[in-house]
Amino acid sequence: MLDLIPKLHRASHAIALLIANAPEVDLSQAEAQILASLHAHRSSTINDLHATFGHRRSTITSVLDRLERRGLIKRSVDDGDRRVVQVALTTTGKKLALRAYTLLSDAESHVRKRFSAAEIDAFCNVAEAFVALSGAHR
Repeated sequence: MLDLIPKLHRASHAIALLIANAPEVDLSQAEAQILASLHAHRSSTINDLHATFGHRRSTITSVLDRLERRGLIKRSVDDGDRRVVQVALTTTGKKLALRAYTLLSDAESHVRKRFSAAEIDAFCNVAEAFVALSGAHR
């Protein structure tokens, strides 16, 4: 009987609903998570975003295209290695990224308060085991 996968899927869907129900964000789940990540790290490469979220590269490219069309991010080629594409927030993107980051951070903090550090570690280990099983680990 399946138990873990439906719960992980439902949790992921609940995060999407949290984002969808936040009118101050107006982003898809993938867009919100990428902007929140860029807020936390100031900039990232496309490879970093792929490693963090596990989306197919074509999916990341599509999400970045939408964010770029909205004027929220800018892409540039790394001067040191022209094969590497850097992604950074624009001034407008920084404002929305902060809202997305705050929404997700507040949700995570709320959930973390309900569990011990050991329980959080165990959950992370379970999630990482699925990632490793898929072959999508870093």
